[in-house]
Amino acid sequence: MTEEKPVLRNNNSVAIRIMAVGKNMRGTMKAVFENGDEYEGEMKNGKRDRKGTMKYADGHVYTGEWKDDEKHGEGTYKWANGNVYTGRWKKGKMHGEGTMKIKYKNGEYEGKTKDGLPDGNGTMKWVSGNVYTGGWKKGKRHGEGTVKFKFENGNEYEGKTKDGMRDGNGTMKYVSGSVYTG
Repeated sequence: MTEEKPVLRNNNSVAIRIMAVGKNMRGTMKAVFENGDEYEGEMKNGKRDRKGTMKYADGHVYTGEWKDDEKHGEGTYKWANGNVYTGRWKKGKMHGEGTMKIKYKNGEYEGKTKDGLPDGNGTMKWVSGNVYTGGWKKGKRHGEGTVKFKFENGNEYEGKTKDGMRDGNGTMKYVSGSVYTG
């Protein structure tokens, strides 16, 4: 039997609406912590649980599932610098597969990840204009992919790669205007 007892606590840091369900206390919570972090979502026994959004004082935002006050299940974490991870979480950490958009000082990666590293299919675009699309494993290019690469002398290569090396058919365009495909 569910008995709803609205309780509102507000001690300048936490406002909670609680619903008593048997021995478990469930409800929604909006909390502003002393460090400036803010949480709004579901709770169980005073802990973040099920779905909610945490806005960190440093500009990061997590929206997704919680269990026992930790990110757990499906969720999206957005860093203040523009990086985004959407995927599985376990005990507060990225776990298993997900999709990540990571900005580096020399480029940007978008694709599958495993345990926080590029893993599976993804694309890396460097500020130089070079692009690699293909397989990744533990943060490194792995298996087959395609690359578009511009050399310092102006020549350009576009073609297949295997384990980070040119492999198979590709096209080399020379600054002289010559083109080689093979």
